[in-house]
Amino acid sequence: MLGAATNQALQVTFTRPDQTNYTTATLDAHINVAAASLTIGVIDVTKVFGAPLLAFTPTFTGFVNGDAASTLIGSVQFTTAATATSPVGTYAVTPSGVSSPNYVMSFVAGTLTVVPASTATALNSSSNPSSFGQPVTLTATVTVTAPGAGAPTGIVRFFEGASCSARPR
Repeated sequence: MLGAATNQALQVTFTRPDQTNYTTATLDAHINVAAASLTIGVIDVTKVFGAPLLAFTPTFTGFVNGDAASTLIGSVQFTTAATATSPVGTYAVTPSGVSSPNYVMSFVAGTLTVVPASTATALNSSSNPSSFGQPVTLTATVTVTAPGAGAPTGIVRFFEGASCSARPR
């Protein structure tokens, strides 16, 4: 297999098994071998808010002649504006970092989607059981469920049926 290059010298020689009827023939020629197109992308991933960034996985479309990622010069690197604490949303993930004289590279961005972290709520009562007519203090504790991280913020409201029965503090 010839690599991509211009004006590569080739020579073909016909050697005759029958010297009586045929002569040996040699021909010199030049050939241009164009680089193949190779597209490098990234598999889209989803992560929970607060969790560390995930490892990205490249995709390759267009290898020829049994080539693979190991035949490229360098290693695929990924860039994204997202961090572990980036808000919920979508972020581009762009591959780069490899080359080859035999391929014209196209790098295609993928997507990192950050989704909300789950929370868990625990409810405690100052007295349980409580006596009729006696005040009760309810305490709600909201925590983030792994792999999410951070401290959830917001308002906790206590309801008795359809009406709010206690004031938040």
